Amino acid sequence: MGGAVGVGLGGGTIATKYFQGERGLDMLSLIFWQMVAGVLPLCLLPLVLTLPGVDWSIAYTGLLLWTGAVSTAIGFLLWIAVLGFLPAGTASLNMLAIPVIALTSSMAIFGERLSAAEWTGIALIGAGLVHISVRAWRASRRGDAVIVPPAPLEGG
Repeated sequence: MGGAVGVGLGGGTIATKYFQGERGLDMLSLIFWQMVAGVLPLCLLPLVLTLPGVDWSIAYTGLLLWTGAVSTAIGFLLWIAVLGFLPAGTASLNMLAIPVIALTSSMAIFGERLSAAEWTGIALIGAGLVHISVRAWRASRRGDAVIVPPAPLEGG
């Protein structure tokens, strides 16, 4: 399953860069259609699976709207903005910091203890990010850095 997610994220990142640069597509339209395409299969799940009933409340509805629409849309907007300023490879590799942030935040907020394997993973991700940053810094000092012109968020 994780491999399919990686392929989907990679393909989506490449498509976003393509549509930002080559086609000049309106990024808000792209976000809308990505969200529609992602929600449609989820709407079909209750037809296939037996799921427990939902206890609808104002709080539940508000949280569902926040996590399902607002925060997802904000995440897409931020990701597209990052891709407008950075090469896809650099932006994607820096996403490796997300698990590190999640694990260390769970320690700070919930008092969770990490296993040796998790600490090893954090160290390896950190080392990889430092390596990438040092290589990019050295390339920029030599004048080798590729400057990617920012793409507008709304195609204009």
